[in-house]
Amino acid sequence: MDATSPWWAVPAFTLAGIVLTQLWTLLSDQARRRSERAARLDPDKIGFYREYVHAGRRLLDLDVWPSSRTGDPVPTEPMLEQVRRADVDIAFAAPARVTGTAREATTAALALTAVIDGLRESTTRPVGGTLSGEPAESLADARRRLGTALDAFVRAARRDVGVTAPYLPMSGPE
Repeated sequence: MDATSPWWAVPAFTLAGIVLTQLWTLLSDQARRRSERAARLDPDKIGFYREYVHAGRRLLDLDVWPSSRTGDPVPTEPMLEQVRRADVDIAFAAPARVTGTAREATTAALALTAVIDGLRESTTRPVGGTLSGEPAESLADARRRLGTALDAFVRAARRDVGVTAPYLPMSGPE
């Protein structure tokens, strides 16, 4: 500083430097802690996300009637319970954009189980286990909705954990 500078300029610049250094240190520490927390949580989140998709896919692939005449249908409730359990885990670990897509997929899973259970109650086992007509259409629609919802969930979950590679939907063309 030269002789024409006000007397307070040096202390003000010193104080500003101290404040900026402290602020930078605080922000850097917060970013580091946030990054460490996220790194610790990512393996758990990936596990929750994976389990959710597996549970949804098992339900999506469930036949209304087994193709064998003697086989009993696989109950929907245990599969739906797996979806619900994974949905709760996601609610604790995931950001809102992921949780929202999980909620939509869980709603679609509930709808699909309602269709499957309704068809089991209202139809008889067709020869070969294959449905046709309106029952087949309602089942296909419910499966399509769940498949689309699961794909939306996978996209959001991949973004959340930093996967940037292109995604090929599991449910086929949308």
